Amino acid sequence: MPYTRIRTCITCGLVETVRKDNIALRCKPCAAKECGPRGALTRKKHTDGHALIVSCQHCRTKFRTVPSTGRRYCSVTCSRLARSVERVCETCHTAFRVPRSKLSGKTNSSARFCSRPCYERHLCRTDRKTGRGSQWAKVRKEALRLTPYCWLCGTTKRLQVHHIIPWRLTFDNRQPNLAVLCTRHHKVVEMALVETEKFGFGPVERFAWRSMLAERRDATRMMLLEVWRELEGPRMGDRPTG
Repeated sequence: MPYTRIRTCITCGLVETVRKDNIALRCKPCAAKECGPRGALTRKKHTDGHALIVSCQHCRTKFRTVPSTGRRYCSVTCSRLARSVERVCETCHTAFRVPRSKLSGKTNSSARFCSRPCYERHLCRTDRKTGRGSQWAKVRKEALRLTPYCWLCGTTKRLQVHHIIPWRLTFDNRQPNLAVLCTRHHKVVEMALVETEKFGFGPVERFAWRSMLAERRDATRMMLLEVWRELEGPRMGDRPTG
């Protein structure tokens, strides 16, 4: 081929075809064997000649480094400790660490809880109860039939039925106490409800929660109706009348 040449390794004598612009005189195995010890000596010489003594930004220990590496910590452990923060679990009050890059303030990434069980206990405030009464499957199906969309965003996927006033407080499965929410907004509403419950959950708070969710339900319904009219309007106009 016009773009290849025949190379004979000067170390082991292996004859092989390589690209014409490949100027190496050795085959890959021989080049690797020779570059290993030579590379170590080169790195040692470079380090000895250009080394700096710097302080670890976490533990303040002195260590040697090369300017080109830009090292700021003496070890991987110090790097992990410096890039994380210590938090205390709001449920079990255990100290734990979480990376700073995961802190968002919107979800459990804000490190309020050390584990999933602590997060669930915080939401329930009591031991989680399984089941919602003997007729829950029927009640849930009816709630999804009445409003087959999320009350907050209008999506029809991954829907869940939420108790406006928590089941653990009222054991009320009636339709006026149920709201249809997607998985994402169910968590958001539940967390906001728990935060409200910290300051008391009397008749005023219950009325406010029912009114707020009902208002969002009506607004979402109107939005979906407008979208449906925009999609179905041209089709209805094409049909003959009379």
